[in-house]
Amino acid sequence: MDRFPFPDDLIEAQREWHATYRALAVPRPRHATELRRRLLHLSVRIEWHP
Repeated sequence: MDRFPFPDDLIEAQREWHATYRALAVPRPRHATELRRRLLHLSVRIEWHP
């Protein structure tokens, strides 16, 4: 399988973003505030990645 042309840290940030989003999507998520902050942080990292 060919490797993605994206940097590993960007791929990992996207994976973390999806995992965080899934954690927030459950009914009555635990630690919702921390998850929202994490999602925002990851969104910024992904958007502004060089």
